[in-house]
Amino acid sequence: MTSANDLNRAHHLRKVCLHEHGHAAVARHFGVSGWVEITEYKEGELRHWTTPFFNGHFWHDRIKSRPVRRIVGLAGIAAELLDSEPNITAEGIELRLNSGAVILSESDEEMIGNVTSQTRYIALGQCMGLVRAMWHEITKAAEADAVNLLGG
Repeated sequence: MTSANDLNRAHHLRKVCLHEHGHAAVARHFGVSGWVEITEYKEGELRHWTTPFFNGHFWHDRIKSRPVRRIVGLAGIAAELLDSEPNITAEGIELRLNSGAVILSESDEEMIGNVTSQTRYIALGQCMGLVRAMWHEITKAAEADAVNLLGG
């Protein structure tokens, strides 16, 4: 029988994998190379409150274009939210970001840069189109990573 903790771990791992593979797929669309790294926290290791079981990072080549950096930086949260809310829009994500209901990681904030809400909203619109178009690729890569990490 599967425990509640196992279900929580699997759910969290899916979110982390989708997030990082969202970044990776959108970056590849713009010709940016990189790789996804997902690690499980060890017993007693310091954890961030938003990532209780797994930590992920998209390592990538330098992205010179600021607009592309913004779009790639937003792709993680876009993929994460699209999975749980298939009808979510750029406006819906922007509202969640502005209200604090969704918080970006420091590395995502750094990629997006210090921009106005309007600039971020425009980038989100472009980002959502790409994430939706690449959804099959994103989910396939995320699921493969999750299976490898859970040993199933």
